[in-house]
Amino acid sequence: DNTRSIPSDVRSSSRRPPRCKRPSKVSTRVVVTVRRGPNTKPNSVSETIAAVVLCSGTWKVATNITGVEDSVGTPHTVRVAIEIERKFILADVPNNERLGPGTHIRQGYLAEDELVEVRVRITDDAANLTVKAGAGLSRTEVNIAISTQDAEALWPHTVGRRIDKTRHRVTLHGGVIQQVAEVDIYSGSLAGLHVAEVEFTSETDAAAFNPPDWFGPELTGDPQWSNAALARQGRPDT
Repeated sequence: DNTRSIPSDVRSSSRRPPRCKRPSKVSTRVVVTVRRGPNTKPNSVSETIAAVVLCSGTWKVATNITGVEDSVGTPHTVRVAIEIERKFILADVPNNERLGPGTHIRQGYLAEDELVEVRVRITDDAANLTVKAGAGLSRTEVNIAISTQDAEALWPHTVGRRIDKTRHRVTLHGGVIQQVAEVDIYSGSLAGLHVAEVEFTSETDAAAFNPPDWFGPELTGDPQWSNAALARQGRPDT
């Protein structure tokens, strides 16, 4: 494994984190220590994590980030996963019975650096800090559970880069592999937008997926339809 140290003064999204060289065909174990004290800038945690992801050298990595500490010194180990996902705008929204119960989501973006984005997501019973890196069908994702109090402290730093939606999980029948579509019903400035995302365990399964009739045009890999772009600029077709 190759361990890298991230400078403690990475604090601003306007400053590009150091470029790191990564040996080919070698997994990278990144060790990060972030201590959130009373004098820590609100966005320093997220941007330090973003620097770590940038330093992996490639988006297709499956590694661990260890040593992330909260304000009381509790260590966290975070799995860096590869998210394989196809995204569609909906031609027809299923009825309420088919949609089932939904989860209200507030999502705001703290920092962006080319193909890396850092967001905070708040639901009724959980909050997460997430780093996504890369573009297209497969992307690197680091997801860290944080307290609602910490999430709310970060939320003011997402002004102008927010989305509000309700997510429903809908089981898709008829395929060789049973899939679940995450159907997002947007509200606020994006009211009227309905999108489905389907995650897969491999790119082969993703390529073999046959979307149901109520799915519309595919949005996978279109940067104008990423949630980060929607949060900043709204729908690209209006």
